[in-house]
Amino acid sequence: MYRLIRTDNTAINYYYFVQMRYIFLLLALIAIPQTKAQHYDIKHLNDNDGISHTHVTQVQQDNSGMIWISTWNGLNRYDGYDFEYIRNKPGFSTITANDRILNIVLDDDGHILLCTQGYKMYKFRTDTYTFEEIPESQKKNTYEKIAKGRNCIFAFDEPFGMHKETYGDRTITDIRSIFTDRQGNKWIMPKFGMYKVSSISYPAKSIKETENMTPRAFLVDNMKRYWIATKEDKAVRIYSADNKLIGYLNQSGNIQPSFRQFPAPVYSTLQSKDGTIWLGTKGEGVFRLNKKDDNSFLIKQIKHEPSDNNLLPVKDIYNIKEDSKGRLWMAMLGGGVCCITGKSTDNPKIINADNGLSGYKQEWKRARTILFPTDNIIMVGTDEGLVVADIKSDNFKDIIFKQHIREPKRANSLSNNIILDMLKDASGRIFIATESGGVNIVNTEDLLNDKLEFSIVENNENPIYMSYAVAHYGKDVMIISNNKVILYNPDTKESNMYCSNFWTTKCDFTEIKPIQRPDGQWLIGHTHGVLTIDGKELKEKRNIPPLVFTSLTVQGKEKDINICQKDTLYIAPGERNFTLTYAAIDFIDNSNIFYRTKLNDNNWRYEGKNRTLTFFDLKPGEYTLSVQSTNRYGQWNDNTRQITIIVEPRIWETTFAQVIYILLFGLLIAGVTYTINYIRYLKRQRKETLDAYMSLLAINEKNAERHEVKDKTDDSMERSGKPNSEFSLLSSDNKDTQILMAAHIKAEDDMFIRRILEYIEQNIGDPDINVDGMASAACVSRSALNRKLRTLLDTTPNDLLRITRLQKAQRMLSQTELNINEIAYNCGFSDPKYFSRCFKSEFGMSPRAYRNGSESA
Repeated sequence: MYRLIRTDNTAINYYYFVQMRYIFLLLALIAIPQTKAQHYDIKHLNDNDGISHTHVTQVQQDNSGMIWISTWNGLNRYDGYDFEYIRNKPGFSTITANDRILNIVLDDDGHILLCTQGYKMYKFRTDTYTFEEIPESQKKNTYEKIAKGRNCIFAFDEPFGMHKETYGDRTITDIRSIFTDRQGNKWIMPKFGMYKVSSISYPAKSIKETENMTPRAFLVDNMKRYWIATKEDKAVRIYSADNKLIGYLNQSGNIQPSFRQFPAPVYSTLQSKDGTIWLGTKGEGVFRLNKKDDNSFLIKQIKHEPSDNNLLPVKDIYNIKEDSKGRLWMAMLGGGVCCITGKSTDNPKIINADNGLSGYKQEWKRARTILFPTDNIIMVGTDEGLVVADIKSDNFKDIIFKQHIREPKRANSLSNNIILDMLKDASGRIFIATESGGVNIVNTEDLLNDKLEFSIVENNENPIYMSYAVAHYGKDVMIISNNKVILYNPDTKESNMYCSNFWTTKCDFTEIKPIQRPDGQWLIGHTHGVLTIDGKELKEKRNIPPLVFTSLTVQGKEKDINICQKDTLYIAPGERNFTLTYAAIDFIDNSNIFYRTKLNDNNWRYEGKNRTLTFFDLKPGEYTLSVQSTNRYGQWNDNTRQITIIVEPRIWETTFAQVIYILLFGLLIAGVTYTINYIRYLKRQRKETLDAYMSLLAINEKNAERHEVKDKTDDSMERSGKPNSEFSLLSSDNKDTQILMAAHIKAEDDMFIRRILEYIEQNIGDPDINVDGMASAACVSRSALNRKLRTLLDTTPNDLLRITRLQKAQRMLSQTELNINEIAYNCGFSDPKYFSRCFKSEFGMSPRAYRNGSESA
């Protein structure tokens, strides 16, 4: 049966079409061996993942990197994390006739042209997130753009099925359309849902012969060959400098081209200064290899014998190091440390805790690693902490070991007792890898100190907890963790973290220390084999993802997703609690992308994988928010995205209001200062007034004594109403008036005070005079008396009476020969002891002391 399939009015003979299908199939079969090793990540996305409808019609990518998906239920935006649904709703300036979108395409300005059911055409602006109707004059041109950019695969007639694609062992059928984004990901639209197909490649490679084996030891010998010892198959593989497998070391010391097992898995290796190779095993002690020729060694085993203290105390050797004197030191799991002297003799001498190394305690027996930070100091990493000793003495019994452990109440102690590896860098810093306490740095210069101080390698951006091994990587320290490799710069405190997607899908590293091959490639131990990576690739910046702000949520309201292209956010006074969401666009793999943020010029704050930043009651002003991310491999990139946040002030937070506040505050301060000073002035004035009246009393008393005016007649007293003295307060002279004028007293107030003092003066010897008598003398009520005296003299009637009596007593003490008791009675005190207490409180000394002082003066 011959049928014609028409495309652009051109007829194609079906027979030839069938022939072409076979040709394409043959080409595909030829290509299979070349693509067999390719890894694909295939994800099926549908309405359960957030797409608004399971029928996807088209995919496009805008200028910011966002993916736009058209469906039978509106438009969707995808940032690799979340789908955002763009739908018609009340309030839009333009509402599309329906939400069934048949096709979308980007115009020259980066906006989305879309065609809905019924061939209604609209423009969706990606800068404002609004729909616009296409003018009648532009509809034809728009239709041609949409039709040209359809990007659909030609659909065959029903008997021949829809298009299909195969990726690895997965075949996707019924394909209607395929879109390829800028990263090379394919977005495939079948009948239902959508597939995202990503081609996965790893910068790190695996050494084929070690796959599914756990490496336990590496060695690069003086012939530039490298050795790899694996655990499960007990093999020791030897490779040439050009990375070709030379062969396998057998138990006789020969390198065989075919697979051979060693007597036990090798856990530690060393080539000593004399060229001898030492292999420490788990289960069979140590093997010494002396070279016979390029492919064979004279091999000798140093074993463990329980009955012989001069041999190895245990069979498991985890680390071997050579000191400056050429002695070998071994860390044994279960046997502590031992030292081998005379290592080239037939029967090397082994010194351990049982036959000479008495300073090493049995409780430190689980030793794992050794470091010589100086020629004469040894550091042993154990499961019971760090053990340090001075080994310059040839007498092993003189060596004293000191233990350093985790102390819960000491912040600068070791963070964890189980030590797996140690390293001294070019600057002399000592790094200690602990099992679950991260990497410690020794901060004490004197390593033989009784207490060493440690600090943890803490990077706010990349917290490190488990650390298996540490190695030199230029100026950086390479830290091997359980599922990542970290390059840490001790000088800048910066680090890059390389997670599973950099290495392999199965990421689980071992405790083996990485080394560099002769060609510069690094060997890194993995539970499923040995990984290799070019050192330059670790530093190479790759796959820098663009950063976008994806949404803004204010005061818990519906989020605004129209902030991708905004550089400035204006926050209203009542909307200061808000949340910003951001994303690094990587559609291949964003599972290990990390973020950090900073506000203005503050330090970067590590956010981990968190993509939201919430602000609470942000103060008014202008802020610059910066966000930065790693790529999918964990490297920090220079992809900083900034946005300016302008928080508008409330009316009382404006500059004008602040100026008013400053003025009001200044007025308040001025008012308070004036008030305080005025009160002080009034108090000083009242004190001066009181002192003036006391002086007037003293003057009046002195004049009365001088003239000794006596025997005034009763008629004269009744006629004049004056006391029995010619010189009373009511008849003061001009000198008295001058004193009172200095106190700023009005005439009526002066007369008021004089009456009171006249009364006190006349009755000063009477202990029973009181406030009522004083009020009667002043012709006022008791309360008016109290109020008036406070206003004029800042004192109470009782205080005025007391002060007058005490000053009278003071004058009598200095001017008369009366004893203290007589003076007390004459001044109205019925109890001389009470008088003494009052006098001392007023003048700071007792009456007797005052009199003695006056007499001596």
